[in-house]
Amino acid sequence: MRAAIFVLLVVAESLAALEIGKNYDFYQKNGQNLLGATVIAETPIEVTVKLSYLPKPIALKKANFEREPELSSRQADAQTSAFTQKLQKEFSINASLGASLFGFGQLGQLFNRGLNATLGGDWLLFKEPQWGMNALSLVTAYNYYPQSGRHVQMFSAYMGPKFIIAHFKSIDAALTLSPLFGASYADLKGYTFTAQYLSFSAVALVAFEKRFNTLVLAAQIFTNYLFDKSLNFYSTGINLAVHYPLGNARSY
Repeated sequence: MRAAIFVLLVVAESLAALEIGKNYDFYQKNGQNLLGATVIAETPIEVTVKLSYLPKPIALKKANFEREPELSSRQADAQTSAFTQKLQKEFSINASLGASLFGFGQLGQLFNRGLNATLGGDWLLFKEPQWGMNALSLVTAYNYYPQSGRHVQMFSAYMGPKFIIAHFKSIDAALTLSPLFGASYADLKGYTFTAQYLSFSAVALVAFEKRFNTLVLAAQIFTNYLFDKSLNFYSTGINLAVHYPLGNARSY
């Protein structure tokens, strides 16, 4: 009896030695063997694993194992696993309102001042910034440049990374840079004509962000760029922005 108990304890001890994140081959008494399954959790009675071809993890009862799980010959790359573990599902939404103060390009002297408004969100990719990058931004923007009955208005959508240039921990603030790329629909109205453009566009945002409890307030300097084979238009200005993190998200 003591020998049987000793054997059971040895088997239980070996099953408890599975490494989280490693791939194992599991052989079950019912013949439904799982090869190359990634261990994500373990309890005294079951092991939870993830298979690449199934969307959800599955739980395996240890009592159904025919023999001790074996370490698979194929393992995930360690660097890839470490990178994946740093990802998080945290988001924030933001909005800004400001003014374009200087215009350049073919229409810059005529439409050099206007209104700028944005609405967007950040996917806060990492718990800690990687390569200086801490978020992926998606921004929609509206720009309106009036001039004596004429105007240019632009509806734009941009996407791109957000980098932390400097982090001021003592005041819970940061200096960020966001180079964003996308497309703009521009509506141009003159005295005697109208024209519409759908073209590539880009925007660069440099912002000083300061956290106040859950909210983050920011002052931004932006530069818009609109390019078409027959039209080049640049504008730069300042915005005041607010960021609202969802849940427990923190942008820096």
